[in-house]
Amino acid sequence: MTYYSNPDGFINNTVYAINEDKNGNLWFGTDQGVYKYDGKTFRNYNQKDGLSYIDITRKGILVDKSGTIWVGTHGGVFRYDPFADNIGGQSFSIFKQLPPINVAGIMEDQSGNIWFASV
Repeated sequence: MTYYSNPDGFINNTVYAINEDKNGNLWFGTDQGVYKYDGKTFRNYNQKDGLSYIDITRKGILVDKSGTIWVGTHGGVFRYDPFADNIGGQSFSIFKQLPPINVAGIMEDQSGNIWFASV
């Protein structure tokens, strides 16, 4: 077991969701946005990165079969854009097909449909 904290670059002690992407990066959902851990360093994504709501909900991070990263917050669903992240753009954008709902969970079924639970 490994413990990460402030000296490692993980500033938040409250984690609500964890997932791993196809590249082995770990994604942590906190009440201060999303952290990505690449095995060496942590990067925090928050309002400046397009997450207008930074309270990530429990079970609020999904990496779907195609590799898209979905983040559920208390104010809607956001998708991660690795291309925008690589060029210094806004890494997350709101999923406009849904209203700004409080997301309780995200899952993908066997057919590739993404399901969002709200409260």
